[in-house]
Amino acid sequence: MTTTTTVIVDQDGGIDDALALVLLARAPGVEIVGVGSVHGNVTATAAADNGLRVLEIAGDHSTPVAVGASEPLARPLHLAHPEDLLRTAAGSPKRKPVGEETAAGQLVRLARENPGRVDLLTLGPLTNVALALDAEPELPRLVRRMVSMAGAFEVKGNISDCAESNVWHDPEAAARVVAAGFDLAVVPLDLTRKATVTRLWLEHLAADQDRLWGGWQRCSLPCQGSCRLSRCMIPWPPRSCSTRRSPRSAARRSRSSSGSGGVARPGLPRRRTRRRQLSPSSLIPAPCLTS
Repeated sequence: MTTTTTVIVDQDGGIDDALALVLLARAPGVEIVGVGSVHGNVTATAAADNGLRVLEIAGDHSTPVAVGASEPLARPLHLAHPEDLLRTAAGSPKRKPVGEETAAGQLVRLARENPGRVDLLTLGPLTNVALALDAEPELPRLVRRMVSMAGAFEVKGNISDCAESNVWHDPEAAARVVAAGFDLAVVPLDLTRKATVTRLWLEHLAADQDRLWGGWQRCSLPCQGSCRLSRCMIPWPPRSCSTRRSPRSAARRSRSSSGSGGVARPGLPRRRTRRRQLSPSSLIPAPCLTS
């Protein structure tokens, strides 16, 4: 019997997030039940629109997209890509985000409706998840597991020598989420930097007639050019998606304590940090290069 993986995606509207959504839309046995947006690459509103654009490219006209946190919990807003190049490259979405429900509210509702059966994939700052924890402290029990693209353990950061962008945008939220007790797989820069794709590969992908891959790459190539990418690029989130099938690819870090010496929350098991390795060559899908 085929098992379906039910996924909620929380993303901040970048080109890499778009690729992750396309990968999930193409993956057999995966059902995306909700997409949330958060500040980070672009504004939360722009990230929601970008999520809708990508889902439409993938032929998905029904998955709800909810607008999430527009700013960090305790710090000023900073946008990595305020110009939002994907907006001009991909055109306007044909539908709008859901009305009154926030991304945090959607996450809580879907987790309650599917206790122990839904996976959470986060590709941006963790503000929405922290807000969802405020509304539902039992969220770590309701979510089957969480995969988060975040952090840098033994490599330099990508926003400073010591900071990775998703954590840096809202470190208070990240600290709260890590301490909450999720079954959490962290996909850090240590892993995402190990795999790159060439400009030739991207152009080959853009020429493909497949609507998913060709459509995504045709709308993203102009953005990559504007970012002065020349010979290669690092498509950050796809390794986060890969952990759906290969959980050994990530450093799994799930604790019920705060930091390394905090007091465990009652009723939640204490977990240990484990590092597991995966060959980078297995992390980048190349559907148009296999024929």
